[in-house]
Amino acid sequence: MKNLKNNNKLINYFFEIIVIIIGITLSFLVNEWRESSKIRSEEIIALETILENLKTDSVNVQREISTLTTSDSLYDYFLRHVFDKNPMLDSLGKAFQAIFSYSKFTPKSIGYQQLKETGKLNIISNKDLLKNLIELHTTFSELISEQNFIDRTFTIKYLSNNLLNDFDLMAISGNYSSKLSEKRKEKIFLSGIRNRKFINLVLFTKNIKSGEKSSYVKYSNKVKELIKEVESELQTLR
Repeated sequence: MKNLKNNNKLINYFFEIIVIIIGITLSFLVNEWRESSKIRSEEIIALETILENLKTDSVNVQREISTLTTSDSLYDYFLRHVFDKNPMLDSLGKAFQAIFSYSKFTPKSIGYQQLKETGKLNIISNKDLLKNLIELHTTFSELISEQNFIDRTFTIKYLSNNLLNDFDLMAISGNYSSKLSEKRKEKIFLSGIRNRKFINLVLFTKNIKSGEKSSYVKYSNKVKELIKEVESELQTLR
């Protein structure tokens, strides 16, 4: 009888231990599930922000590509017709204005930068996607920034300075302009745009813009690929 009571106590102890172990395990699993669910929610929010940024970039960079394509046509027109005997001054004027424009496109990377600055890039569980995002915001974005810097610096520093040095601006603008005949203003304008130094600068800026457009096209294609990847990943996570 005594042995039976001892056996019953051992069995009770055993079951109590099993219950405790099960309770601890369940508690651990619940906490793990909660933590995993929290991380998953944070990842979804982060990817939604990144997706929004990518879509904004896609629209803006396409606009820049379109602008550069139009500008390139204007540069070609300018170079073909600048020495015409009876040039179309309105068309040359439009081309002239385009020559002094430069791109202000800046990749939108708020979502990515927030993750990077808070050390949470690894919250993105799809490592191939993460790798592609990092590539976009380093290699591709740096190329865009470099091209934009060259374009802006050349346009402001060299083209604009050449304009100030080789054009009689006072003669074709402002109050003094009203004292000149249209023929005189046209002559001054044509003299300035036919200056060989200025034409060489136009050729150079055309090449700069061509390189810039090429970078934008590569960036645009990468963004489009990433939009599809992020959308697919969000469908999986949801």
